[in-house]
Amino acid sequence: MGAVRGIICLALTPAPPEACSVACIAPARKVDLTGQEIEYKRTKTGRPVKAPIHSELLNWLLSRPVPDDPNAPVFPSLYGVSVASSIGLCAQFAAIVKEAGVVGEVLEPTLKGGKGRKRHSIGFGSLRHSFNSAMANAGIPQEIRKKLTGQSTNSANDIYTHFELETLKGAVNTVPSISSAIQEEGV
Repeated sequence: MGAVRGIICLALTPAPPEACSVACIAPARKVDLTGQEIEYKRTKTGRPVKAPIHSELLNWLLSRPVPDDPNAPVFPSLYGVSVASSIGLCAQFAAIVKEAGVVGEVLEPTLKGGKGRKRHSIGFGSLRHSFNSAMANAGIPQEIRKKLTGQSTNSANDIYTHFELETLKGAVNTVPSISSAIQEEGV
């Protein structure tokens, strides 16, 4: 049950999504609770990264027993579990989402004979959209969002940016009104 709570915590906590999946399988020595950061290698590039840990995730991690062995995984029951297998982290996350009553659609079904994997509209990838969009709606500059999401180009980051209507309304309302400009000019 601790691993399930961990997945839920990671999924619902604003944190770089890649750091979330890495935290599930990371050795304890890679999680610095004092410095509030997690160290890992980028999946695609292999580059080492230090990512900040959100305060909610930090509090949850602090509530857990600290392993005596610094090489022990943060989540022992998830250690060695593939991210993408039929029983991997993505599948476990999908089960949690389904149990919570959140319904997504299947974007790509499995191949004939049940081979391959389904791709859903809600999954670990959704975390990147949510994480990036929450920061965008809070006014965090794109350069910082790109660094935290691991994207190198604005166009890649734009795909994961979804502005809320209230944010757009706020932007529109920063434009001075025409009637104010006319009154100031005495027209």
